[in-house]
Amino acid sequence: MLGKSFSSRTVAVLRASPSRSCQDYLAGIEARSYALSTACAVWLTVLVVAAARRDRSTWWFAYALALVGSTVLNLFAILIVLPHLIAVTLCAARRGVIWRWDRVGRWCTRGVGTLCVLLRTQIAQVRWISPLSSGTLLEIGYQQYFDRSASIAIAAAVLVLACIAFAGSLCWTKELDSSSR
Repeated sequence: MLGKSFSSRTVAVLRASPSRSCQDYLAGIEARSYALSTACAVWLTVLVVAAARRDRSTWWFAYALALVGSTVLNLFAILIVLPHLIAVTLCAARRGVIWRWDRVGRWCTRGVGTLCVLLRTQIAQVRWISPLSSGTLLEIGYQQYFDRSASIAIAAAVLVLACIAFAGSLCWTKELDSSSR
């Protein structure tokens, strides 16, 4: 439903299809522990789209509170601000909306930075875990997320890069259209 607000129904259905097919596969991989974080990410996206369209301070404040609250639940939730930048750029009718999102995003990341400093003091509890390296990250991705299937991993990487390129071309086209007026 959210995808339909950005594009046609066909695009929304095509976008939802991979999510539905991957849902069963990913259900066995720590899905329960991240269910609340995923729900928070969905509602954060709904809030940022509503805030970008309505451009009222109460919506931006609600988005900021939800973003900080989601980040307290799972520190990595703050990374959703990058996809939200794309969503706001696509939904924004005026440049002021992007400015407001930027201000809210900066405020939230600074607030979360304080939380990171506090969490850093707890590092002694997990010092026994070996540090991450590129080999460890590749091994986790290959074994845990792609079930030792190189073809699926490559297809996923190509799909992600294609989505990034498509979003970049949309933003560039939107910028050219606004500058030609």
